[in-house]
Amino acid sequence: MTMFRDINSSNSLRLSRECFGIVKYETVIEKHDAIVVYCEFHKTVKFYTNVHFLVQDKRKDKSLSETSKGFMSIIRDRLSVIIFGTDSVSRLNFLRINPKTYKYLINELNAFEFKGFNRIGDNTYPNVMALLTGHFWDEDLNLNCSEELKTHFDNCPFIWKDFQRSGYITALMEEHPSLGTFNYHRKGFLNPPTDHYIRSGFLAGDKLLKSNSEMCFGQRLTYEVLHTFSKELQVTYQDGLLFSFFWAASLTHDELNLGVFADDSHLQYLKSLKKNRLFSKSILFFMSDHGIRFGSYRQTDMGRYEENLPYLFIVVPEWFHKEINIKFVY
Repeated sequence: MTMFRDINSSNSLRLSRECFGIVKYETVIEKHDAIVVYCEFHKTVKFYTNVHFLVQDKRKDKSLSETSKGFMSIIRDRLSVIIFGTDSVSRLNFLRINPKTYKYLINELNAFEFKGFNRIGDNTYPNVMALLTGHFWDEDLNLNCSEELKTHFDNCPFIWKDFQRSGYITALMEEHPSLGTFNYHRKGFLNPPTDHYIRSGFLAGDKLLKSNSEMCFGQRLTYEVLHTFSKELQVTYQDGLLFSFFWAASLTHDELNLGVFADDSHLQYLKSLKKNRLFSKSILFFMSDHGIRFGSYRQTDMGRYEENLPYLFIVVPEWFHKEINIKFVY
């Protein structure tokens, strides 16, 4: 089944009635990043419905400029970039609810921990916009990209555009479509902003899977879907250059402690990246935007303190530690 996004909005979706059968248990699907799959018994009883995400190698469709081709020829001197963020988790709460992940980051990946990392705005939007554009949220970003104009974000100077010009494949994925950084009370993007942009798949999941919680995507935690797609994406481009931005909010945006259910998924995600030797050619920013902003804990002195101090860990290749002498003093 084909998904169509409203030409003037990234917040609505419609599905075609046309279906393509799976022949002899194997069908090659090209150019689609997400598909809706139905299974029926004798074409009368529908017993399975799900949305599946596909990682298509976009290098097959991308014609690089001469500058980019030259850049790709010295790929060994460049790193892929992975930004994996979680909404509303302070550094101290991360230590409480994700102890396995924390231990693995420090002991196995030799991550740099930023103990004094501060937010610069109230919610996700100002913090993420500063990260991705280098501008404060209340500054006029020019090029029709100011908060007051309430336009689409296509003309904003996002950092992934710089990576695109340098020959990188780019990806943007948020697993909570109703709380998306660029869509919550905003218009989002008129055109796909990156090579991989699968918002339509999550919109289809919200429409078809009828989960009783934003935390679930059919039979899986939404968090796990994000981890799986990210792992497959990194493996697909392990011999190339990739800039990817992933943001998760389903478990942690409204609840202080539900992030504990992400600990095992986080851990397996990081182990998979290491097993595939992706950390030898990538830099990982593992982070949040701020602490919890709602609930009884937020009303305590510690809650107010933690709201301002999200977590940030940076993982660099082992050779980077050896060649670049960096020491952290706390």
